[in-house]
Formats: sequence, C-alpha cells, structure tokens
Amino acid sequence: MTKRTAFARAAVVAVLIAVPATAIAAPGARIAAAPAPPGAGAWKTTGDLKGTFTVTAAGYITGLHATITNRAETSCRTGKVTIPTQLKIFDASGTDAEGAYNEYAAGVNDPGADPVIQPLHVELTLKGRKVKGGVWLVFAAIARESDGQISYTTTGTNGGPCILQFDIKKA
Repeated sequence: MTKRTAFARAAVVAVLIAVPATAIAAPGARIAAAPAPPGAGAWKTTGDLKGTFTVTAAGYITGLHATITNRAETSCRTGKVTIPTQLKIFDASGTDAEGAYNEYAAGVNDPGADPVIQPLHVELTLKGRKVKGGVWLVFAAIARESDGQISYTTTGTNGGPCILQFDIKKA
C-alpha cells in the first residue's frame, strides 16, 4: 500500500465516522426534520376559508372562525364557519409508508392512514347552525406546507359532502 492509498483510506474512514448515521439515507427517503412548535399568537387561513385563529402559549388552537370563499365547492355553501372548541396541538412524529415524519398538528395521528393526520371529530358552527364535522391542521417544518382541512356534510339542494382546504400562516 502506498502512502497515497493509505491516506485516501484514512480520509474515507474519517468522513464516515464524522457523518452521523441519521444523515445517511436511501435515495428518495424522507428525513424528518424537527420543526419548532407553532408560535403563540394570531394565525390566518387562506384558500377555501379566509379567517383567523389563535395559538395559545399552552399549545391550543382557539377561536378558529372564517368565511367560506368562492374557491370552495358548491356543496360547502357560503357563510361563516367557526370551531367553538379548543384543539390541542401535539408533536406528531412517526413512520408511515413514505418514511419518518415529524410535524406539529391538531387532529388524530394515524401512521397507517393517508394522510397520516386524520380529522378530529368536532361540532362546528356553519351559518349559526351546529353541524358535525371534522378538522385537522398541520404546522409543517416548511412553513409553506402548513395547511388544514374542515369537512362536513350539507343537506338539501346542491347539498353533500364538503371539504374546505386552506393554508395557514402566522398573521
């Protein structure tokens, strides 16, 4: 073995020792970044819903109220939607079919489902009337990927299932 070969082998070994095992992943594997929890204060929604909510220092979503925009499906109707209950934000981490994930969310963490954050069953108010529905919000490590969904069913002419999708960001 020449000095050059020995030096090259030593350099490769040094690099392998210096790189943490978590930084080595198979091509296309999803690596879970550890996001910061959502900051307390005012947040806003855009998309099918235009509105606001508050994240408390204790990690709850409160006061979610919004107006359904013209981007929403016809079955969603128009008017205001509110979630009168507090929603607990939790650190949702686990492994699903795509690999490891780590995000903060309000909803139900189900690694076997797609998406892994499933709706939490809630009673919401639609145009002043109580309606059973579901809600989830995800605060992703990449802010532009933070989003949410509210779902419910309407009755009557043009009624049916409604899914309101919206983006969330700090106000």
